Formats: sequence, C-alpha cells, structure tokens
Amino acid sequence: MLATVTLATEGGVLGTWLGASAGMVLADALAVAVGEVAGARLSRRVVRIVAAVTFALFGIGMIMAAALSN
Repeated sequence: MLATVTLATEGGVLGTWLGASAGMVLADALAVAVGEVAGARLSRRVVRIVAAVTFALFGIGMIMAAALSN
C-alpha cells in the first residue's frame, strides 16, 4: 500500500490505480489457486489447526512487540 501511495505521488493516478488493481487481482488469483490445491490435499481439520496456530502466534507476537516497545 505504501508503494501505491508513493507511485501515485510521482506518477499518474490512472496508471497507479490500474497497476495496483492488476497486482491485487493476480495476488488473489494465486491465493485461490494455492487454496484449491491445498484444499484438495489437506483435510479440513489440518487446515483449521494450522490456521488457529498461525493466528495465535501472530497475536502473541503482536502482544509481545507492544509490551517490549513500552
């Protein structure tokens, strides 16, 4: 997002908007494709456990970073 703002200040707004939109579409398409492949090979239980553990680790990391910055 910061790169988009930087490009918008230096270049044209239309080109920046088109580039950012195309980048988001490609990133989303890649995520959907990887999700389809992973979903076909992994059980729903495994996906839920991995998602829960990842969410918890990010939450703990953010809490620790906030505590250490004070």
